[in-house]
Amino acid sequence: MGEGTSKGMLTVGAYEENARARAFYRRGGFEEIGSREDELTGSREYWTEWKGESI
Repeated sequence: MGEGTSKGMLTVGAYEENARARAFYRRGGFEEIGSREDELTGSREYWTEWKGESI
């Protein structure tokens, strides 16, 4: 790592029905990276990822 800096990454999932959570992540700078159907619930789950740097 460079002096005084580190890169971070956070991946989270939210169900399609949870519009508030999905909007929250979008506002926070998360980008959608994929989705899948949850076998247990039958709901679509969207995966989002945030990449950032801290000093």
